[in-house]
Amino acid sequence: MKNWHLSYPPAVQEAQILLSVARAQALKLMEHLSPFCSKIGIVGSVRREQEYVKDIELCCTPNREIVPTLFDTTTQRCSRFVHEAKNLGEVLKGNPADGRYMQIMLPSGIKLDLFIPQAHDYYRQYAIRTGSATYSAQIIALGWRKLGWCGTEHGLRREEYCTHDGNGWKWNNRETGQELPPAWESEREFFDWLKVPFRHPKHREVYR
Repeated sequence: MKNWHLSYPPAVQEAQILLSVARAQALKLMEHLSPFCSKIGIVGSVRREQEYVKDIELCCTPNREIVPTLFDTTTQRCSRFVHEAKNLGEVLKGNPADGRYMQIMLPSGIKLDLFIPQAHDYYRQYAIRTGSATYSAQIIALGWRKLGWCGTEHGLRREEYCTHDGNGWKWNNRETGQELPPAWESEREFFDWLKVPFRHPKHREVYR
């Protein structure tokens, strides 16, 4: 198998990685994983074009494959994605088979945060994982709260069907017929639904 990471440039100190170095590695990672994903994109401070960054962040939706069961069939994440994600480097957190987040120490010494949202929630996660954290909280999340939605592990759900337990919103009432958010086809479409003006990622900073 091609040892694709050996051409990476060396990492510099945490929080002092040049954007050009981080972007080059992020693009290599995207190229490596994209055959096994329906969607994949760079997020975080690299996408916001910060001069220096502390890590690489990607958001992806792995392909799914049909597997036989005792009486029927089911689907699971693409086995090649699971294999390749495990072998990107030292897995510090998460499980590529069914988790929604992984943290991996790459051979170059740079950390990778890999976000793996549900397919219907990809563009919301793509937007909020782009950040900045303050922009995501004060602009994006405030936008959906104004529309009566809250963020749960299942995606956005109507607030009247959820409770907040101190650790986040929980979706409690799962009766059929509830209104669900749309399956956005782009980040811009998500912003339009929020009724929030679209900004280029490098302008998504909030200064107090």
